[in-house]
Amino acid sequence: MLPLSRREFVAAVSLAFLAGGAATPAVQRHWRSTTFQGSPVPGNSARMQAASKEITEWSRGSLQINFYLGNTLPINVYDLAKACGRGEVQLADEIFFMNQCIGGGLVSLPMLMDNYDEYYRAMAIVEPSIVRAYAALGCEVLGRYDFSPVYIFGSGKTPITSLADLRGRRIRTGRVVHNEFLSLCGALTTLIVTPDVITAFRAGTIDGAVTSFGAGGDIWREYITSVFLMRIYNAQGFFIVNRAAMEALPQSQRQHIRKLFRAEAHNTTAIMRADEQEVIDWLKRKGMVSTEMSESEKRDARAKAAIVWEKWARAQGPEAVELLAKVRAELGR
Repeated sequence: MLPLSRREFVAAVSLAFLAGGAATPAVQRHWRSTTFQGSPVPGNSARMQAASKEITEWSRGSLQINFYLGNTLPINVYDLAKACGRGEVQLADEIFFMNQCIGGGLVSLPMLMDNYDEYYRAMAIVEPSIVRAYAALGCEVLGRYDFSPVYIFGSGKTPITSLADLRGRRIRTGRVVHNEFLSLCGALTTLIVTPDVITAFRAGTIDGAVTSFGAGGDIWREYITSVFLMRIYNAQGFFIVNRAAMEALPQSQRQHIRKLFRAEAHNTTAIMRADEQEVIDWLKRKGMVSTEMSESEKRDARAKAAIVWEKWARAQGPEAVELLAKVRAELGR
């Protein structure tokens, strides 16, 4: 059975959860939830919004959750995890803390993994480290979802069809290590947070972006004219909750929220996969130029990437060096 589309998900709340409505506790609480996305379209943003509504309805308003898009609160989306830990929001759909914790930084390293199998093997090694890092901020991880692979998308009349085509191109990334890697490939890189990328495309200040079909490829599809299928990495997002706020809830609400977000993490991954194919088909009809990497380009790029891996691990310290060694041994890198 095919997964429901994103729009079908947004239109319907899970009947399984609604069927078990909670008795109204005496205390009424107000939470804020948010996403790093500046649009309600991507699956992760849509599911956080739907989950916020579902919890409010299930609790019969005793836990009122108001949802906000990225950068509509006075919180930089790069700091969502810390803001959640401080209690400025209680629920967050978060991705950028991956830049700051060792496990997340490791699985974001460019060209470390070739396919989903390698990605899941690497995540099995590093995810406990990521969960501990969120806990240190005061957050509980409710669920992880996986984006489709991240590639290099070009805009404008000159497509990106080879490693050589990156030279001089202005490429947006969301991570410093990707800046370093693509700079070694000759690109002119810039960090731009997700909600601001569409403005940069409209202004013509970037020639392309590092993203996936199911995420930025969907939001920015009007500006994409080519994709160079150099698999940079597999992104993941985390649904997180402020631990103190969670512990203050009645047990029935805590159990409901954890169960709901385990399901939403699975749903979001399924939506991302379905969205990926829909966006690919749309862009092909539009005339997008799609180019696979050659084996010689892959060898060249991975040699450059290894420089970035090792520099990153040394800068992070012994734990990162050890964790990188385990992942490289597992993947034969």
